[in-house]
Amino acid sequence: MIRNIKEALIWASSYLKKQGIENPYFESQLLLKKLLNIPLVKLTLQENQSLTEKQLKDYMGWVEKRGQGYPYAYIVKEKGFMGLDFYVDQRVLIPRPDTEILVEWAISYMELNKISDFKTVDVGTGSGAIGISLAKYTGKKIYAVDLSIDSLEVAKLNSERLEVADKIKFFHGNLLEPLKKENIEVDLVVSNLPYIPEREYQTLQREVKEFEPYTALIGGESGLEIYQELVKELPGTLKKGGALAIEIAYNQGQGAMELLQKGGFQKVYILKDLAGRQRVAVGENFLEENF
Repeated sequence: MIRNIKEALIWASSYLKKQGIENPYFESQLLLKKLLNIPLVKLTLQENQSLTEKQLKDYMGWVEKRGQGYPYAYIVKEKGFMGLDFYVDQRVLIPRPDTEILVEWAISYMELNKISDFKTVDVGTGSGAIGISLAKYTGKKIYAVDLSIDSLEVAKLNSERLEVADKIKFFHGNLLEPLKKENIEVDLVVSNLPYIPEREYQTLQREVKEFEPYTALIGGESGLEIYQELVKELPGTLKKGGALAIEIAYNQGQGAMELLQKGGFQKVYILKDLAGRQRVAVGENFLEENF
């Protein structure tokens, strides 16, 4: 009979260990901390605190889901990104810390640029993590596009939750097509489109492969196919002198740089993540006539 925090953690860590979950005790703590809405240290300080029947039922449900491989973020319906708490569920890819590299670069680029009515589009917005973060930290106008209506519902929810709904306009459609229909031009395109090659799908972690949206992960045979389509659509939407920043895999830097150079960017370079791996390809000084 589980009665208190200590006993709940003992049960949960034992269960998760049997299910092959790494760091089972820590995972058990994270789930209970979130459920009770208390700091991690209080789980130890208040280990004899009783749990209500509902708390215990909810906790056991969460632990069982985690044991099945469900990602933590999908269980608690939340993921921290750029210091903001985003709602997430299985309709969208879970935001990754590595993507913050792209956002931080974009914020710097936007702040250094002196254009008064600077416009940015986040292509393949998903949960809205990139576009909403940019709106929150720069206060500038953001367009956000996604092919999935389900993803857009989550992104709109996050824009309201994080109080930037008045700064973002959402579009349903493929890549830059919705902007072209309305003759919208932008100064910056940012994107974290699917870039994992099909052949690598089976090598992904179980919780990624089995629970996150396939269409938000796989980018064709080489992984760069969708970005190739995006670059083709830039003329007429990205202004002369504008920039593009795309998230890529660790081994796609050379291919991405060649793509951007051929696409008309005069300055092309790679940003690395905290582990020193290639993570973002950037193209600046767009010249449409060179495409």
